[in-house]
Amino acid sequence: MSQSLLLSAMGDDRTGLLEALVQQISQCGCSITDSRVSVMDGILVFVARVGGTWDTLARLEAASERLERSLELDIHLRRVSPRTPDRPRLPYSVDIVGRDRHGTLAELLEFFQRHEVVVAEVVTQSFVSDHTGTSMATVQMNVHLPDNLSLAMLREEFMELCDRLNLDGMMEPVKH
Repeated sequence: MSQSLLLSAMGDDRTGLLEALVQQISQCGCSITDSRVSVMDGILVFVARVGGTWDTLARLEAASERLERSLELDIHLRRVSPRTPDRPRLPYSVDIVGRDRHGTLAELLEFFQRHEVVVAEVVTQSFVSDHTGTSMATVQMNVHLPDNLSLAMLREEFMELCDRLNLDGMMEPVKH
């Protein structure tokens, strides 16, 4: 029976680090079924769901301290079981661009939480506009809407929130 671990690893980014970590995971007999990687301020951040049998996952767990030392990473592992959703949900993508201001992400998350929308993924990025020199930010989200939610009402309230916060926002179904 296949089982899973969530693995997070963080350390100073350098050539070959990600390859070495992935190679070690593979040598333990595990496979990466889902992952995210990013480099922020010279720090590699890697998060993955690692699948395998109970013994291959145990091999990776036993090797984690050695990997931390040899690869100079902070590694955290957690066993997980697949979750079944409490009710059907609709996958949507949310894209927002606006002036970079304190509290925007918190207000967006509170809005979705109030509507019982599951936020599955969030990516934020700050930048300076080439044309005006204004500090700007983008927020990209993957969310899962309850199937009994009025989409028209949610869209209208979302657009009102974006107008109030002076943001350009878009919410659309994920197309596979």
